[in-house]
Amino acid sequence: MSTNGQRPAVMFVNISSEKSMAKHKRDRMNALIQMTNDHAEALASWSRLTDQEWEQVEIRGPIDAAVERTRQALLDHRCTNVMEIKLKSSFMAECRSFHDWDDIERSALILALTPVVQS
Repeated sequence: MSTNGQRPAVMFVNISSEKSMAKHKRDRMNALIQMTNDHAEALASWSRLTDQEWEQVEIRGPIDAAVERTRQALLDHRCTNVMEIKLKSSFMAECRSFHDWDDIERSALILALTPVVQS
């Protein structure tokens, strides 16, 4: 409890059984795989835009938003195990929206690849 009698804003999950731990890791890995697939699909749509479509905000706008939303989801996802870190870091290293574009702060990349320690 905090000093003012309220619960802390961050709660830690204690996963007791090995079976539930394995399921938890598998679920997190599947979610990360889905995030990488979503971002790759958004980038592919963005890359397929013709010059005429590029000029039309009503066409390019939703695709730009999908690219940004899926990239931010990957940046916000905090890994909890080595396998997640490996998958995420190798995807980000190969994906131009993480290394060619200059709108991401270095500190955001470091945080995106810093694991969360669970108790």
